[in-house]
Amino acid sequence: MSQHGKTTLNSQPFAEGIWTYQSYDGRRFSALDFMICDKNDLSLVKGFAVDDSRDYTQINNDHNLIISLIEANCNMVEWPKSKPRMKWDLTYINKTKYKSTLKESLATAQEIGEAKGEEYKNCAVSRLNDISTAINEALTASSKLISSSPKHPRIPPKVVEIQTKIKENEKQRSMILKGCSRPLPKDKENLISELTETIKQLRQEKIQVFMEVNNKLNKRIRKTLKSKGKNSRAFWKLAKPMEVEVSLNRVKKKDDTLTNSPEEALETVREYFQDLFTPRPRPPNKEPIKMPNIGGTSPLSNLLQ
Repeated sequence: MSQHGKTTLNSQPFAEGIWTYQSYDGRRFSALDFMICDKNDLSLVKGFAVDDSRDYTQINNDHNLIISLIEANCNMVEWPKSKPRMKWDLTYINKTKYKSTLKESLATAQEIGEAKGEEYKNCAVSRLNDISTAINEALTASSKLISSSPKHPRIPPKVVEIQTKIKENEKQRSMILKGCSRPLPKDKENLISELTETIKQLRQEKIQVFMEVNNKLNKRIRKTLKSKGKNSRAFWKLAKPMEVEVSLNRVKKKDDTLTNSPEEALETVREYFQDLFTPRPRPPNKEPIKMPNIGGTSPLSNLLQ
């Protein structure tokens, strides 16, 4: 490393702290992580510390936090916050309003286009722009924009509380191990064993809380889906209350008109199924097609011999 003009900050006189790694049971310490710096830039480094006492390490990890202070002339760049991606909420769109608004917008665009003459009719780009504008106007009138960005799950407060207790016990265990000589006194060794067992129990409790939250969420989803079947009227009445009354009563009749009441729709469906299962007379001079003779036949007694 010195041949390339590099050095480590861990070995400098101003460095504080030694151990960058400690095992989960708090009995093994090592220096595994190093910060490398160019020798010409060493004067810019004003401080270096390894948080081996775990005063600032916030993550549940077996590696300790490394902190460095570097003097540098720089300008802070504030990046703009990314806006959430939006999409149209097509699940609860008002189809009737969408169709009527789209029809009016297209008719208005056609009238304006006809007034412009042949130049507009022969320009495909202008006509496509008018169609896109009409669709956007219809969506604006019948729906709303919702975020399509993925939502980050919130950590339950119980898990945050358990994690704080784990950090406190880990810090207490580290202070005992660093303040005592080897071999440890009997009382200190018993205290470390108790702290290690407490940390294990807290980690198991944290996993149990996560599982309980997940099970509650799954039960809620299953209850919603199973309480009211997707094909039932009650389910769609909750899912789309604006359209269910209209859609349930609209059945096409033989004359291509739509029914307007539940009784009329039920009668139309009965007529359809009655006509579907009514046997029809065979047309005259139409005999059923004979089955072709494929292969040979032999009596069953020949097969059993």
